[in-house]
Amino acid sequence: MYGDYDVIGLEFYNSGESGVLQVHGDDRCSNQNRPCCIHRPSDHPLRNSPMVWDGLKYIMYRKCSHDVFHPDPDHLSYVEARERTGCHTVSVSTAGENPIGTAQRLHECDGCCGQA
Repeated sequence: MYGDYDVIGLEFYNSGESGVLQVHGDDRCSNQNRPCCIHRPSDHPLRNSPMVWDGLKYIMYRKCSHDVFHPDPDHLSYVEARERTGCHTVSVSTAGENPIGTAQRLHECDGCCGQA
């Protein structure tokens, strides 16, 4: 842990380079009623696949063995509950489906994530 944050190693989507990313600390998500893609991933098919961060779209992917980038379902769970605005988040108040999360679910899929 680095101050109030953790640092994780991963690949960056836009450059293909490996590096580190500063993320929220474990204590920030330990009392949530949903999984965390970093600290407490759910039991999805790509749970143990490498994480890839897209800093332009603010989305975490999982890279399958076929080098296909699948949106991390635990990250999408967070995005669908909250809306990204700059570097902070604002709660979504409508009960309907969040169009941001819906758009981020779309990807070229080979079936590894179970959404094909």
